[in-house]
Amino acid sequence: TVTSDLANSTYNVNTAVKYVDIQYTIPAAVPTTYTVTVNNGTASPAGPNAEGTEVTVTADPDPEGKKFKEWQIEGLSTTTSESRSIFFYMPANNVTITAIYEDIIESASATITEPVVGANPDFNIVSADESKYTVTVVKWNLLDGSSYPVLTADDKFVRGESYQLDVKFVANPGYEFSDSCVYNVNGVSRAAYSLIKGERRCYFDVYEII
Repeated sequence: TVTSDLANSTYNVNTAVKYVDIQYTIPAAVPTTYTVTVNNGTASPAGPNAEGTEVTVTADPDPEGKKFKEWQIEGLSTTTSESRSIFFYMPANNVTITAIYEDIIESASATITEPVVGANPDFNIVSADESKYTVTVVKWNLLDGSSYPVLTADDKFVRGESYQLDVKFVANPGYEFSDSCVYNVNGVSRAAYSLIKGERRCYFDVYEII
């Protein structure tokens, strides 16, 4: 309460003071999040994810008649990966990852002119299905038991000698050889080995040309 005597210019102040304690909680900043779009696979966590989040991506099982080839990646510094399961740390942008599958080749065949005495080695091998794979002659070798010299197109097959044909099968884009693929030349099957993805090498022995 306040009273005053204006004539004498005096004041009498009787004030009741109250204090109000007000507390404020400032909310934490909401982090910006980004999406992970996976085609033919799954992401964990699925997102949206904040920058720096570790994300694992796994390919779906192979569809019937197909084999996983690689991931095609948009939004990361890496653009492809041949691992079925990959992980990355979420960048400050959206990411799209697509699993690519190839058609499986279960058998691969080729034909070549059979070696005969006095004939030159044939280097023109023919694939049975050029829409799926190509076949080339890497070399012919004379099996002499020591140096195994390489034959040229001008050499001739000699009676009583043994030879080896080295053949390379190469899958065309969109195809891949199955792990159990059978390889044969002129109806003779052989196991193959691989040094490069999509390529197989086979050796065919021709013993004692008569």
